[in-house]
Amino acid sequence: MRTCRYCGKQSSDDSKFCTDCGAAFDNSGEKSNKTSTDFEGQAKAIFDTPDHTSKMDPNDIYTNKAMALLSYLGILVLIPLFAAKDSAYTRFHASQGLTLFIVEIIYTVLNRLIMAIFGKMFIIGPLFSMIFLALGLALLGLAVFGIICVVQNKAKELPFIGSLHIIK
Repeated sequence: MRTCRYCGKQSSDDSKFCTDCGAAFDNSGEKSNKTSTDFEGQAKAIFDTPDHTSKMDPNDIYTNKAMALLSYLGILVLIPLFAAKDSAYTRFHASQGLTLFIVEIIYTVLNRLIMAIFGKMFIIGPLFSMIFLALGLALLGLAVFGIICVVQNKAKELPFIGSLHIIK
């Protein structure tokens, strides 16, 4: 007997669809969810960035975790940049945070400039506003990703911008 993952109804082994909700079964007997699998694959491709944790000293990671965390909080990136110069772990996250901070500055300048020019126009203003909102949320997501990596004691590059190394 096959059991539908969504409605719980049991159907015969040879049925291809749930008799209760009509959901298609995959080979494991549960509802096929190709859209979810495609999304998971795309998300994994985006967030599967190079991991440099193996190059770091575990004691260094433990000792400088708080400093590394400051790297993703905007202008506070300057604190670990100057205060923990000898820590490879903090230096890695400070480099990632500085890159993110520079991208955030560029984003802010472009946002202000374009909204000053096109902000009052009927359709173009709201369109640019939505685009910049999405970009701002993406930058926030990158900062959260960096913070999660620090909390998990990892040294992973940020998606999209992590390969830009300002500090060696």
